[in-house]
Amino acid sequence: VELSLLKLIFFSDEYIDWCAANLQSEWIQHGLVRQIFVKRVEAHRAGTWHALGAFLNECDSAEMRNVVTEAAAEDGSVRNPRQQIFDAVVRFQKQFIQRRVEALTHRQNQPDLSDDAKVELMREQAELRELKRKSLPPPA
Repeated sequence: VELSLLKLIFFSDEYIDWCAANLQSEWIQHGLVRQIFVKRVEAHRAGTWHALGAFLNECDSAEMRNVVTEAAAEDGSVRNPRQQIFDAVVRFQKQFIQRRVEALTHRQNQPDLSDDAKVELMREQAELRELKRKSLPPPA
């Protein structure tokens, strides 16, 4: 899913604004993919995105360049970019929520948890329930 996201954001500029507005970088678990996503969004917002080659020159490491090159390689798998990017972002959101719920549940089961910490955990759980309840608007 993470490589698919990168493929989509390098395939076309058409949905980069929507993706930047609806995908929180913290939802991306893989650190390098998260860095690439943030760097691509920043380049778009700053108006410094011109082409893949220029972006590759700005990559911080050979590993980053390799991942970007792999993601950007055209293999015909981008058939419906609007739906694919929407599905990828929704999946990232659901996976993030699931990971956070599991972490909060684990913390709640700690016997030495203070009352203030319990209140904070309950607040965060309420935020996650609200996030889960909200549906993302599809790309225009």
